[in-house]
Amino acid sequence: MRSWSSLLILLGAAQSFAEPAIVKTDPPCPTDLPARLIRLYPNAASTGRRVEIAACVFGNFAGPGWIVVHFTPFASGAKPEVAPDGGEVFVRASDQSIVARTAIGDSSEGNDVRALDLDGDGVDEIVTLSAQSATGDVVWSAESLAVSRVRGTQIVSLFFRRISEDAPDDDRRCKGTLTVEPGPDGARYLVVTSTRHGKGAKDCLAPGRHVFGLSGGRMKEIRKQRNDQ
Repeated sequence: MRSWSSLLILLGAAQSFAEPAIVKTDPPCPTDLPARLIRLYPNAASTGRRVEIAACVFGNFAGPGWIVVHFTPFASGAKPEVAPDGGEVFVRASDQSIVARTAIGDSSEGNDVRALDLDGDGVDEIVTLSAQSATGDVVWSAESLAVSRVRGTQIVSLFFRRISEDAPDDDRRCKGTLTVEPGPDGARYLVVTSTRHGKGAKDCLAPGRHVFGLSGGRMKEIRKQRNDQ
């Protein structure tokens, strides 16, 4: 299990968790995963598409192993109307088998994924910051925070919240800053400090500081301090 005493994400800048200055000794991601994962996508395989790994994070999920975020890119020059297929799988370290997966769905443009024990039970949750955008007639971008965990043969969602959105044509803008702070008994809190600009965005958090914790298998907002921004 990795340990982060403080993680900082500045939304609207490069989407990245800040990591401690330590030498990492996590086992490398298995190299044969793309060849195995393409079997989950028969339509992509039949057209010669491949699987690309967007993130591979080691932790103690349902035992030691990797969470692998992946997608099947379209051919160069293609102009599809939907995002490429993608998903997450949990690969068990002991035998490198794929033992759990999300429902296959559209991939995001960018994912930053970390293994964090949010409730202090010794098992890591999957904390993901994802980015989406649209260009052309409508210019729009957003960033969302998600928490999930491995449960049996599935990776199940515990929390999803949009924490940044920029739609300049409609004057809808909000920006969140995320920190991870220590909680009691080894737990970690996800803290989002949100501001709004223009009309704000309906899916964004109210301006102020929002503290989310995991208890009883559910993410809850445990403290809220609103601002008049």
